[in-house]
Amino acid sequence: MKSSKSILFLSDIHCGSIFAPCTPNPKTRGTTWNPTKLQTQMYGFWNWVKEELVQQPYLICINGEPVDGDNYKENGGATWTSDVNEQIADFVELLKIYNPKHITMTRGSGYHVRKGNTNFEDTIATLLGVKPYAAIKEADRYRAWDQNRNSKVVIDDILTFGVNDVIFNVAHHIGYNKAYHSKSQALTAMLASLEFMRGKYWDSKNFPDVVVRAHVHYFIEVRFARIRAFTEPTLKYSGDRYFTDKGVPEPPSIGAVEVIVESNGHVQLEPHIITNEMYPKYDIQWY
Repeated sequence: MKSSKSILFLSDIHCGSIFAPCTPNPKTRGTTWNPTKLQTQMYGFWNWVKEELVQQPYLICINGEPVDGDNYKENGGATWTSDVNEQIADFVELLKIYNPKHITMTRGSGYHVRKGNTNFEDTIATLLGVKPYAAIKEADRYRAWDQNRNSKVVIDDILTFGVNDVIFNVAHHIGYNKAYHSKSQALTAMLASLEFMRGKYWDSKNFPDVVVRAHVHYFIEVRFARIRAFTEPTLKYSGDRYFTDKGVPEPPSIGAVEVIVESNGHVQLEPHIITNEMYPKYDIQWY
């Protein structure tokens, strides 16, 4: 008999950034890094998400950019370590608090997760025991080789999976909208475009019920009669250089999204996003 299952969607964690969570004692260059007060706050939010969950996650979906990368354009600036292997080790340690039955992943932006021909998300997927998949199995686009030089698909840019007869389509990238009153436009346009793909990328009976995107660092949900979509929050606080064209700092949505799929296919969306009162505040200089 089927039971309800909880799926936790995490994205844009950016472990390695000084604006993102890390463990209390991350290892770096043979010593340990002393987390900043902001990192300690972000680690607190990481644990807060777990406390807010309605159910123990059956599946965790990491939708891109678990680590921040070496930030080569800034010579490693705004990272507590530019060694991506150390970022990976700390992220894997962070994830242990959730202990899900299954983990799956997609690919994020190359700037954060790729160096040359090395994709660090493949490394993380292997460490976490992610079940290999390909968006289109016949295309065999991404391949890795084991010690015997046998090739295998690891993870892909687009993931389609099912839980309790509900089909999810997950990918990292989507267009970014600056103005608050238009932030839903990218999702709405995507859902309209998907209607023209019905029966093409998926058989009609396997057309997605829930579409998930990330990358933009804010949570928005759009729902029509038989399909819904949302963008995921982040676990990374915005650095001071991230401004809108009006010069107003744009705070990201900090947290994660839990989706509960009942045995009858009913979908319950539970965004776990910190409140305004919890949000890290700017310091005020008094004279």
